[in-house]
Amino acid sequence: MEMKVNIYLFVIFLICKLIIPSFSKQIKGERLFFGGFQPLQFRSIRLISKNENYQSFIKALVLFDDVIHGKEIKYKLKKSDYKIIFGLIKQELNEKNNKFPKYINQCFSKFCNDKTEIMIHVNLMKSQYHRFCKYFIHSDCDNLVLFDYIGKIFKNCKMVKCIIPGNITSEYLNLLLNIICSVNAATKLEIIEIFWGLNGRLDCQHFKKFDILFSEQNWIAIRKIGLASNYTSGLSLAKHLCAII
Repeated sequence: MEMKVNIYLFVIFLICKLIIPSFSKQIKGERLFFGGFQPLQFRSIRLISKNENYQSFIKALVLFDDVIHGKEIKYKLKKSDYKIIFGLIKQELNEKNNKFPKYINQCFSKFCNDKTEIMIHVNLMKSQYHRFCKYFIHSDCDNLVLFDYIGKIFKNCKMVKCIIPGNITSEYLNLLLNIICSVNAATKLEIIEIFWGLNGRLDCQHFKKFDILFSEQNWIAIRKIGLASNYTSGLSLAKHLCAII
């Protein structure tokens, strides 16, 4: 494994062959690290027996992890990064087999299955990693996240949060209702939270009608006003029997 080195990162490590002397012939330069001022970030994994370097795959996975946590990214995604992630997603969804190493596909499956909460920042997605919009943002409503598609990729995900620009209109709510139907049919999602800022608003007149329609799909919809953050309002949807905090 290769780790990203930071001059401000101080770590404690043990020399493995000193703590496991019986395997000293097999263990050469391995070190076991403990803690540090910052988390360690893997830059690459090498498979020595096959002389394979997975650096490009690890880089793409690290960037994708930032995308699904709504973070700003430090490095611009290249076409090769998008190609890797989209190839892994299609393989995960059994849409198209890629030609990536088996180990990488297994890592991505584990990565997806371990996620229980996703955050999508729509403005950041549009400005910093715009090619993901095709897969994660509705083609007919540019501030509506495709919650059903996210739930299919991340099979154990229970909650998706998103920060959106603009307004929640009647068209938005109608398309969201269709997505909820798809969520019920093919995902384990239980909670969806949508936040917007001072310039956004919710069409209250239409919300009352859709509140009943959401209820018919076994989802409870609650407006949130006066949130203690930069995003002053929100809409929470939860499956019946799931509490909304």
